[in-house]
Amino acid sequence: MTVKKFILVISLNLLCMILLFELAGTLVLASPNYFSQRLSVFRLYQSQGGTEKPISSDTLLLGCSVAGQLFPMGKRSNWLATGAPCLLAKSYIMANRALKANPHIKVIYIVTVPAGITHKFESKMTYGHFIKSFFSYANIPYLDWFLVKKIAQRPIALLSFFNFYKILPFSDINYDDGKPIYYDTLTDFGIFYLKKLREFSKTNHVELIFVASPVRESLGRQLHNYKHLRAGIHNNGFDDMFTGYFDHMVSYPDSCFVDGTHFKNGYLENQREEIVRRLGIFR
Repeated sequence: MTVKKFILVISLNLLCMILLFELAGTLVLASPNYFSQRLSVFRLYQSQGGTEKPISSDTLLLGCSVAGQLFPMGKRSNWLATGAPCLLAKSYIMANRALKANPHIKVIYIVTVPAGITHKFESKMTYGHFIKSFFSYANIPYLDWFLVKKIAQRPIALLSFFNFYKILPFSDINYDDGKPIYYDTLTDFGIFYLKKLREFSKTNHVELIFVASPVRESLGRQLHNYKHLRAGIHNNGFDDMFTGYFDHMVSYPDSCFVDGTHFKNGYLENQREEIVRRLGIFR
């Protein structure tokens, strides 16, 4: 066997092996099963699939994990909250996919704590909570070079485009750049996707409404009534997108939260209806 033929055989075998692994990854992620339900990526992967299922309502709810506590995924077909990390990018992708499958949708709520608006891409949570599940074949129409260049800051993360890599048991690619994280300041990532969301809303004649998830009372004091976030929204021309967001923000005593962000289960079980009522949506 010549060297050239040997290299060809090895290459073909490697290609076949990669295709088999990719098929296995695709099958694992295709539906709930013993293996997929043990993967951290599966819930977010499935949430995207939910956008392509029939949604009877003309409204769609996206948002942070607090929104997920109040509007649990799976309880209604239009409740698809995913979490605050890279929420604006996730919302842009999911809104597009949902509208393509359900063109009757007229209103999209993005229910989130301020951190969902200000989340910095260069964070240790970015890979596991966004890239690993959203960088995929299905989302190719909604990816752009801005995002791809961000992902390519850690070149190995580009492999997560393939399903076989998604099912590997690690999510530890760290995008943290060592710079301070300001939870009340818009980033280039947030500004980019707010513009994309506004363009999506206007092009598709869909009303996009940002609603504040409940927060602990001390957060407003800690962030000086969100003055930096308010200024960032105003200075970048996004006032029209956040009408009522701050005015209707509801706070609860710090003792109601387990970690400063999420409600304690016991409190939530007893007060869910009242908390949702005060948000004023989905009546």
